[in-house]
Amino acid sequence: MAAIDHHMLLAELGRKVAIPGLAFDEDGYCCLSFDESIVNLEFRTDKRDFLIYAPIGRIEGHPPADYLGRLMQAGYAAALANGGGIGLDHVAGAIMFVHTIPLRGLTPDDFTEEIRRIVDRIETWQRVVEELRHARGAKASGNGQVAADYANGAAVIRG
Repeated sequence: MAAIDHHMLLAELGRKVAIPGLAFDEDGYCCLSFDESIVNLEFRTDKRDFLIYAPIGRIEGHPPADYLGRLMQAGYAAALANGGGIGLDHVAGAIMFVHTIPLRGLTPDDFTEEIRRIVDRIETWQRVVEELRHARGAKASGNGQVAADYANGAAVIRG
């Protein structure tokens, strides 16, 4: 049986999501779109891991300090829950989600499931970032509960 490598894992993901011939380019990069989410996937040979990153919101000019504070609180809560991290890319004008997956011991089913979970996290982050943008302080009501949970650290408990 051939050793599992990053090319095989991506090809198998493509088969499972009906994208035949899904492959990395010569630089180990692949860009995917799930609904309205763009997901960038790179294989880093030096670290033997996958780097996944995606824009989850826009950042323009100099956002208010309270908004940046809420983003930092939410990012901290998510990092503690092993849910990836967030950061600002001022060049692209984007708030970015980032996560890594080690290759070691990864099976095709594990990889596909982890990508599914990451896409779910990205979609949640897109909602959280939008809700935090409109929230005043860390309080939100109704539809803003997810953002309030992240900003207040409750997401750590719920994981």
